Amino acid sequence: MHGTITPEKSGGVLSRQPGSRGARSRLRLLESTLGLAAERGYDGTSIAEISKRSGLPASSIYWFFDNKDQLLAAALEHGMASWVEQLRETSQEHVTDLSDAVHDRFRRAVEAAAQAPPFWQFGLMLSLEDRLEEPEARRRFREVHQGALDFLAAWWTAELPDALSDPSYGRRLAELQVAFIDAIYVAHVAGRGWDLQRLATMVSRGIVAQIEAWERDAHHD
Repeated sequence: MHGTITPEKSGGVLSRQPGSRGARSRLRLLESTLGLAAERGYDGTSIAEISKRSGLPASSIYWFFDNKDQLLAAALEHGMASWVEQLRETSQEHVTDLSDAVHDRFRRAVEAAAQAPPFWQFGLMLSLEDRLEEPEARRRFREVHQGALDFLAAWWTAELPDALSDPSYGRRLAELQVAFIDAIYVAHVAGRGWDLQRLATMVSRGIVAQIEAWERDAHHD
């Protein structure tokens, strides 16, 4: 029902979920906030600037969220959720050759970095900041970042050879993939002019070699 307020726990923040028209306004608010925060950081993002960019009055913003910190946290979660959904769709594709799948996964990582997703930039900015009181947005970034890591670990575990069914192998590869994405993103936004696809090819070949070495060791045990 339009205008109905229902409590929904989302990473520890109580959000108000309106009808379709309000949902569109909320989506515009989240995307505007995320884009602004990626440009100006936590301190440089104010309710007044968010209102100007989204076209929504401050009263509407406060209807959805109690304060700026809750809004930034929800915006980060929205950005990460959209990214993970894209990963989920591509991960459903049938894998016939693990080597090709690994290369494709890292090629996609480079393409994702080239799109410069604002949630990633803002999340990294928050991670590097040192504050006496930790913002809710940074705690939320860690939570959704961990969720993405868990999803990737599950993908790796499912695609690895049977001899490597131990989830620890998938977890290590997922951690490497996330570290690679972080590094590639920084290299891209820094404008270093590197051949990122060549780096992706080098890393994917190294990972395939490592998987093969693990498999040989498992058969010898």
